[in-house]
Amino acid sequence: MYKTLIAGAGCDASGVLLEYLNNAGLSSEKEPDAEAAAARALFVDCVVTSADSEGFDICQKIKTAAEYIPVLLTAESGWAGLEELMAQSGADDWVVSDNLLVASRIKALCRVKKMSDELKSRYKLLEDRTKRLDFQMAMAKRVQRSFIREFDMTVGDVRFVSKYLPALEIGGDFFEIAELDEDTVAVCIGDVSGHGISAALLTVQLNCAIRAAKYYNPAQFLYHMNNEMVKVFEGADIGMYACVFAAVINTRRKRVYYANAGQVLPIRYCGATGQISELMSIGTPIGLMPNESYDYRTLAYEPGDIILFYTDGMSDNAHKDDPGEFFARAEALLAGMANEPDPNVIAGAVVDEFCAYPDGRTRCTLDDVSLIVARF
Repeated sequence: MYKTLIAGAGCDASGVLLEYLNNAGLSSEKEPDAEAAAARALFVDCVVTSADSEGFDICQKIKTAAEYIPVLLTAESGWAGLEELMAQSGADDWVVSDNLLVASRIKALCRVKKMSDELKSRYKLLEDRTKRLDFQMAMAKRVQRSFIREFDMTVGDVRFVSKYLPALEIGGDFFEIAELDEDTVAVCIGDVSGHGISAALLTVQLNCAIRAAKYYNPAQFLYHMNNEMVKVFEGADIGMYACVFAAVINTRRKRVYYANAGQVLPIRYCGATGQISELMSIGTPIGLMPNESYDYRTLAYEPGDIILFYTDGMSDNAHKDDPGEFFARAEALLAGMANEPDPNVIAGAVVDEFCAYPDGRTRCTLDDVSLIVARF
């Protein structure tokens, strides 16, 4: 049952409207004092008051409250300017003093208030959920980034430098450089499908698995990682996967052994010939199908070579629809760095070329970017 308050001394002085509303199923009370009426309005569903100075004053006081309380003005007859005064006071509606019409308008306003209250309640619930989700996203981003380490290390005659540029959202990039022995180093870089908390959790899991593994055969490593990831998502119809490029570099034999699971191909600058090429290798992303096999490739490197490992955020930021243009720019950049011994300088030039606007702002808004420069 809706609760109604008849407010002000000038409204329903005879008490006829009060009796009518109660008989019409509207629980109604009368409060002639304007100040008291404004205070009591917070505990009812609708307020009825007269279209006079007292009623306008009551209406304005009610409308300054935080809660939405509909106010209906009653007038003995309509007159020019009433709607303007109603708007100034903040009243929701007005009606000529006819008990039947008053009751009908009250019920309509009460239904509006009920819907308004329900919307506010749902909005508050949604707001609370959004705050919780924002907190969870922030924590997931912090955890994910805590597993991403920047590298500047030398193994044998090869120096490695990494760069990570986070996006506004939680991305799925991961990479690792691990020294296996005094002559051998493993390089792994990849990207998990999607964004958000699920991607962050999966990158953390992959980082842990990569750091725990000590592999000399990258194809076997991808085979093992693929089966482990398939087990994790077995029976879960979520369609997540990860693209991974794995390489093992033996500095004594001057060899790069590598395999690929759907990741963008690293770019090599050959110091001896000045030619640019990709470390060609194909393979299914890990996590989609069990027992996938991966191509095992070998490359002999020369002093002066550069290999650029990167994730697709870098190429997508600059040339998502034109990979040929991206490769041409990368070719020109690496060729221009032929005599640069410091991989930090090379990595910085790559970031400036593909990941930053001329004014220095980052392009990495939708997808994060990871890159590793190996200088031989």
